[in-house]
Amino acid sequence: MKKLRSILALILAFVMAFTFIACGNNQSGDDDATPTPSAEPTGTDEIDYSEGGKYLNLPGATGGMEYRLPKFEFTSKEVVVMANSEIIREDFDTFDPFYDAYELQYKTTIASATDCITKFIALYMADDSPDVCLFNYETNLVNKGYLSNWLDYIDTELDLWADIRTSIEESLFKGGLYGMAVSPSRGSYMIFYNKEIFEELGVKTPDEYLEEGNWNWDTFTELVPQLTVDSDADGIPEIYGLSVDNPEFLAFTTGEEFVIVDGDNVINNMRSENVARGINKFVDIVNMDGVSYAGDNRTPFGQGSIAMMQAPVWYRISCHDLIKRDALGLVPTPRDPQADKYYIEETFGGMSLPSNAKNPWGAAAYVTSQKFMKIANANDPEKRAELEALTIEEQIEKTGWTVALEDKLNTIYAEEYYPVHVWASTFRISTLLGDMYFRPLTGEPWATVVEEVYPAYQAIIEEALEAN
Repeated sequence: MKKLRSILALILAFVMAFTFIACGNNQSGDDDATPTPSAEPTGTDEIDYSEGGKYLNLPGATGGMEYRLPKFEFTSKEVVVMANSEIIREDFDTFDPFYDAYELQYKTTIASATDCITKFIALYMADDSPDVCLFNYETNLVNKGYLSNWLDYIDTELDLWADIRTSIEESLFKGGLYGMAVSPSRGSYMIFYNKEIFEELGVKTPDEYLEEGNWNWDTFTELVPQLTVDSDADGIPEIYGLSVDNPEFLAFTTGEEFVIVDGDNVINNMRSENVARGINKFVDIVNMDGVSYAGDNRTPFGQGSIAMMQAPVWYRISCHDLIKRDALGLVPTPRDPQADKYYIEETFGGMSLPSNAKNPWGAAAYVTSQKFMKIANANDPEKRAELEALTIEEQIEKTGWTVALEDKLNTIYAEEYYPVHVWASTFRISTLLGDMYFRPLTGEPWATVVEEVYPAYQAIIEEALEAN
């Protein structure tokens, strides 16, 4: 970022010396949205980054023409953000487009995760909505017209958004984008494994299967008995082959969701053959010898008594000793052998735009600035070099794990894994999960359970689609 800041300081000096680019305030019309230069211009040739006013006259997040900041016109220099804590700028050394390019300021409205929707509705009805709400939207807020379509304010065809266009397309509801993010979340379902156990037992690793294109449900389940150690044959393994704690971890690898959104159509997909296969496979796995499916699996995995653990990314907090020994492996959830490609679950959203926001273009600048900074940080060689120069312990303290494991995670989430947007959480699937998974675990056939679940879920969907 030091290199980027130097480039920006140089360009901004020339902007002020030779070109006046207004990105202003609709009330006065004369506010300059570019930062005040901190240095006098030098003899470098001027570059016009604005493309006739489409962009701010600044280089992009990587210092060139790519990833430039679009120009917006604001009704105010203040952007009101509903969040669960006060937003305060602490790092004044890092270029932040929100402050330094668009010259905006935050005002925070505090709302906890449990009361944010209720508080938002009260503010909306009083015509005092924030400009950005940091929560996942509910469909009835769209149906009632409480939220705006982000695509009316953000041009996702710009280079800034190129890496997540598929995620954006998969997240459209009624033709609009009502939940915005600067990157998708794909960290809920993956497999951690203990390299030392695999080496000690002489078992082929998940990474080896993955490299040969053969990491799937079949090879995954074949590993469980090979990794289970019950030396005294008392039925309580000293090492479990696998632990699972989320019954949905295989569901999306079939490429299908419990509910499908296709334009204006919302389709109850509970009777799908692929949904049945995902649930039945989960039941088969849990019922295998050597599988732990109860209680705290994080601690025993970190202590070396579980070989593989189905886990979200944040479970890494229990693996620091393994990470220090370079003993933690991670791979994506195994592929459905009958699927046409490698599917991975994805959620996208977390930022909503009220339809009566006073400064919607300020909201667009807020989101755009976050995206710019994410790209800039990811492509900052100095920042990476600083992390790599830290000891393993220091990397863990700073990031939760190592640069190498973060690179591995990014590889797992690369474009070769096709995202399946998880709509079920938007349509409140949680109330039915007990019936969907635990009844089959007790031996009740899914074919029987689904005939009760399907109409119950249909009622939930229809209620969510009601405008009043």
